[in-house]
Amino acid sequence: MFLVEQREAIKNMSDETFETVKNSVVTKLSEKDFNLMKEKGRFGSEISLHQYNFKRQAQDLEEIAKINKTDLQAMFEKVFFSSTSKRMDVKLTAEAHTEENAEYFTKNKEHEIFKLLERQEFKSAQAKYHAD
Repeated sequence: MFLVEQREAIKNMSDETFETVKNSVVTKLSEKDFNLMKEKGRFGSEISLHQYNFKRQAQDLEEIAKINKTDLQAMFEKVFFSSTSKRMDVKLTAEAHTEENAEYFTKNKEHEIFKLLERQEFKSAQAKYHAD
């Protein structure tokens, strides 16, 4: 139910909260590399991914400045709740919590966002891996 809770939180987010979160992201992204290892790591990522965009930090800051609350809400809905959404839900369980897990599964199964999903269940990752 995490996504459902986040959906409600984003729908009901105040303008003030949105701006606070946005400013936090800008502050974090604006931080200068405090040593050469940080800079090497940032540039190394660009090189290893064959992107070579060494101005990504500045470009990301420009793009973040353009985002508004309505854009965020629309993107969240599109990514997680539209008919084109695709995701993999991984359910990790412990034998000690079998009853509790069954209750959550039933509760989730009844929610509107899960009704139209095509589900495939594998008892273990190894069984799926070896079946292919």
